[in-house]
Amino acid sequence: MADSTSPAAAARLEKSYFDVLGICCPSEVPLVEKLLEPLAGVHKVTVVVPSRTVIVLHDAAAISQAQIVRALNGARLEASVRAYGGAGQSKVSNKW
Repeated sequence: MADSTSPAAAARLEKSYFDVLGICCPSEVPLVEKLLEPLAGVHKVTVVVPSRTVIVLHDAAAISQAQIVRALNGARLEASVRAYGGAGQSKVSNKW
């Protein structure tokens, strides 16, 4: 079994940012965590309530951003992939 903290495993991890309009108060944090943490490939979930942002550290080979959005929208949380990420992101996508 591979160690999830090995350099090879860390290289596969991607930090994705999601705008989740359905988050209005801290009571939704456990719901988001319950939806995402059991998914294969999800390593860490952070919810920022004031900005309605969910940050997910995940193995991009195991789960895509679209799959994470579908999981959130299955609970009617109005999620979408943020068009930009944090500093040091190697993956660039168009906003249009």
